[in-house]
Amino acid sequence: MDPALYIMADVRAYFQVAYQRFADSVPMAIDFELVQGLGRDILQILSIGLGINGPDAQENCREWAQEKPELAAKRAEL
Repeated sequence: MDPALYIMADVRAYFQVAYQRFADSVPMAIDFELVQGLGRDILQILSIGLGINGPDAQENCREWAQEKPELAAKRAEL
């Protein structure tokens, strides 16, 4: 009976380690695909979406850098 108990204990230990390894790999896969995947593509997506490499890049950047008139008036008022 002892050899069977040792085998059962080994199988159970293997199952627990394998189960925990699988449970740990799910958040790592999510992190890799979502968080790090976003970081890989964000510069290209931003440059295309914002148009900072297009023909109107200088005008777009000038608009974004200017303070809005409403905010300037509120700041002056305060």
